[in-house]
Amino acid sequence: MLSTEDRLAILQLHARYCACLDTGDVKGWAHCFTVDGKFGVRNMHTGRAAIEAHGLIVLSRRRANPWANVQHWNGNIIVEGNADSAVATSYLAMIGKTRDSGALTIVAQGWYSDDLKKENDDWKFSSRRICFDTPPQDSIPKKS
Repeated sequence: MLSTEDRLAILQLHARYCACLDTGDVKGWAHCFTVDGKFGVRNMHTGRAAIEAHGLIVLSRRRANPWANVQHWNGNIIVEGNADSAVATSYLAMIGKTRDSGALTIVAQGWYSDDLKKENDDWKFSSRRICFDTPPQDSIPKKS
């Protein structure tokens, strides 16, 4: 069973992931993953260096997007596990301002499927997959 301290650390990890990505701190974002971590939508990027390289590509594409000031939001985080590893699901919303009018728009919505591990006493994502549909019932972690 996860301790309250572990649960809070995992919530901090989710928030740090979003804040680093939104502020352009690609190195900080990549350090949210274990050294051998995996990240992706359809194609998984394996290893922190590959995840960081992918993050740099994503950031370079932002200038061409029709929206600015994109913010990632995680919510409805459900996490279950033990002192060393856990699984989680969370909802994802990306909100931005359209460049032409400044109107707020939902850029994307979906959910994350996460495997988490402790690495040097810090919680990290060992795998994080983005899904752009409604999560199936069997994706919700069950109480240990």
